[in-house]
Amino acid sequence: MKRDLELIRHILLCIEANDEHIDLEPFCSGDYEDATIELLEYHVKLLIDVDFIKAVRHQHGLYDRYTITRITMFGHDYLDAVRNNKVWGITKSKITDNPAIQVPLEIITRIANQVIMSQIGG
Repeated sequence: MKRDLELIRHILLCIEANDEHIDLEPFCSGDYEDATIELLEYHVKLLIDVDFIKAVRHQHGLYDRYTITRITMFGHDYLDAVRNNKVWGITKSKITDNPAIQVPLEIITRIANQVIMSQIGG
């Protein structure tokens, strides 16, 4: 399965918008209404791997289910860097200019922060 940076951003924005523990099903809406639970679970696992979120895993048949409990400080820092649609658009254009290059989240954060700095005159 491939990592979808748009979905990662979408999940973090949805978590931030909710004050309570949330399950994955609400993410199957809007741009991601066709997303499978497996795709969402995969991206939640990726977010847990990089310590962007905390979640509780529940065994459910063949698949794990997650209840997301919160965004971590690392997750908030990443989200702050990519939250603004204009900043995200510029950042995406910079990282997708060469599709042969895969960009790690750390570099995406740096690029987004550079875009932000240029926007505020820094």
